Amino acid sequence: MIGMYYVRVPIQMTVVAVHQNDPNKRGLVVFAPVVPTKGCLSLIHDLIDQYGSVRDIVLPSVAVEHTVNAGPFARSYPQANFYVTDKQYMRFHSIYQIAFWGCHLG
Repeated sequence: MIGMYYVRVPIQMTVVAVHQNDPNKRGLVVFAPVVPTKGCLSLIHDLIDQYGSVRDIVLPSVAVEHTVNAGPFARSYPQANFYVTDKQYMRFHSIYQIAFWGCHLG
């Protein structure tokens, strides 16, 4: 629907550095992933250099802006755990299709 009307929808992703005092647990948690463009991944890699690898990716929303980008973003960080919020209704895909995208559920 968004593309049909060309509605510009600003979206955002949140990245949080966790467990910075424990070298075995430190890393990044990505909340509501967006399109993994070169620019986006470059910014994430700057954070990785400073805070550690992407540990977890959380898909908290049914918004198409996030659900369609969750798989491609997660494939950029295959070592990360991928979480979908409990009892989330997913319009365009099922939990089995998430596995098809190459994601694993943490």
